[in-house]
Amino acid sequence: MSKTTPHWRNFLICAALVLLTGIVYFQVGHFEFTNFDDNMFVVSNHHLEEGLTLHSLSWAATTNYGYNWHPLTWFSFLLDYQLWGRDAGNIHLVNAALHVASAALLFLALVRMTAAPWRSGFVAALFALHPAHVESVAWVAERKDVLSAFFWMLTLLAYARYAEKPKLDRYLLTLGCYALSLLAKPMAMTLPFVLLLLDYWPLGRTRWLNPVVGHRTPPTIGRLLLEKIPLLALAIVTGALAFWAQSSGGAIAPSDHLPLAIRIENSFVSYVRYIGMMLWPIHLSVLYSYAVWRTSVVATAAALLAAITIFVVRQRKSEPFLLVGWFWFLIILAPAIGLVQLGRQALVDHHTYLSFIGLFIVLAWAVPDSWLRQPARRTAAGIIGVAVLAICSVLTWNQLQNWQDSEALFQHVLDVIKPSSLARGYMIWHEDQPLPSEIKGVWFEDGMQLVPEPNFAEAYSNLGVALMDKHHVSQALQAYRNALHFEPGQAGLHVNMAIALGQEGEKDEAIAEYKKAILLKPDDDKLRTIAANGLFSLGDAPDGIVQYRLLTQTQPENAFIHNNLGYALQMDDKIDEAIVEYKAALHLDPRNLAAHFNLASAWCVQGKLTEAEREYRVILQIRPNDPTALQNLNSVLAREGNLRRNGSQN
Repeated sequence: MSKTTPHWRNFLICAALVLLTGIVYFQVGHFEFTNFDDNMFVVSNHHLEEGLTLHSLSWAATTNYGYNWHPLTWFSFLLDYQLWGRDAGNIHLVNAALHVASAALLFLALVRMTAAPWRSGFVAALFALHPAHVESVAWVAERKDVLSAFFWMLTLLAYARYAEKPKLDRYLLTLGCYALSLLAKPMAMTLPFVLLLLDYWPLGRTRWLNPVVGHRTPPTIGRLLLEKIPLLALAIVTGALAFWAQSSGGAIAPSDHLPLAIRIENSFVSYVRYIGMMLWPIHLSVLYSYAVWRTSVVATAAALLAAITIFVVRQRKSEPFLLVGWFWFLIILAPAIGLVQLGRQALVDHHTYLSFIGLFIVLAWAVPDSWLRQPARRTAAGIIGVAVLAICSVLTWNQLQNWQDSEALFQHVLDVIKPSSLARGYMIWHEDQPLPSEIKGVWFEDGMQLVPEPNFAEAYSNLGVALMDKHHVSQALQAYRNALHFEPGQAGLHVNMAIALGQEGEKDEAIAEYKKAILLKPDDDKLRTIAANGLFSLGDAPDGIVQYRLLTQTQPENAFIHNNLGYALQMDDKIDEAIVEYKAALHLDPRNLAAHFNLASAWCVQGKLTEAEREYRVILQIRPNDPTALQNLNSVLAREGNLRRNGSQN
């Protein structure tokens, strides 16, 4: 850090940044979970129920649950559950705290590299308060974004120290922080390239820009590249694991669904749309359409990107921050811009979380020092900067309101993109709204051709759920079939199909769908539980029992599973084995009424009325005056009385 920059000033800037960001984001402590991935990641994720155990940590390190590989993110959710259970408010506040900390670390890293506290503070404040970043913070499922960013910023700070004095311990610290960032979200794979940009400016570690820095000669390009090899190796490994997780879950759109030509065209347009989002952050949405753009729109976008790139390259010596900021933006967005389509949207707000920092750097350093030498100009620049941050704070505050719960979130989508049947699917699912007159929707934007939205599996899947809720089973089946056409690898869709087929009386097809789901996600115990229940209810007791037995191996301390297995065995006339499972369930949960009822029933089948009587009396101790227990107990007592009378007569 420069000696000309007072420590107290940096401290006050950092404190103000933390305070303002905390005030804006503190409201998330009152937010609920949404049914937009929060249910899958947290609410319905039974793996989190264990808290921090060796078994749960092993699961977190190896699973591709949710079509992602990010073990550190799972560790953080396990810690959340250990501390607060599924308390939505506290989990939201953890996201907010990570965001605040990342903003502070970004400021510290930039001011260490540039010795420009006010410009660094402006960049960090824009990062903290830009409305497009609300999605990364307020969406619980995006914990991976804020957690990865926290270690991303630590990596920047550690690298700034290493650049000042290259030593092994400082390099290893940089490498360790980067590894943690990747373990939280593999999208951090672009950071080594950003570090190369920072070597150019502001660190000045390239000989062809700064032949001499202080009293030492900067490292050669070869040396700089060699430094990045271990970082790149980590990036390649985690990137491959991320691709495996996405592809194994069917999250990568098939090439026949999104041809490469369309993806390239959309990439050009999306880059420009992201720039527009940074400059004019209104009408932000959690859902954006994938579109087929007119040739003129694509050509204009490509020409604009090319012109900016040529300009910043030409200005690289006089204004190196332009090249660094611009390529920072391009490089970080590159893996998510759509050439490999992870997901079904053209662009998403949370992809701006780190990429916009490059554009913020351009804005902060765009005003030259020579222009700011006059006090009046410095004052004017300060007023404009404060005004921009004030506007961002208000917009961010308002944008946060849309994340309070599922209803607010998807109502906002409907307000912004009115014909979205994908959003309507979520809304209909969330509350009892009338079905749309047509089971389809159309996306539209200026300059874009009309494209039917049902190209996306979510639209059909959510519509299917809504139709099932309203008992339109045959229509729901068609919606699920359409969804599976685009994403046949979605195990959850096969389960939904099985449930609907079962209600339609198509037992054989339903059983086949349950088995497909299990094969697609053999490590998903929740899905296996649903499938086991479904198989048993459809009359396939042997396969249902097999699935329950597998579940008792992965969840040996789950009383619910043992009780279900016992019931399946009893219905398959394997009473002795059923009793063993009922006892196992009661050993784990002595107050499990279902297991007590089932065990009493099994004793009755075996004619062991004394044991059955004991179970019913235990039930009545747990739940006094339970009518079913009283009725069954009286029936058992009557049978015992008859037996005694018959015995005495004999």
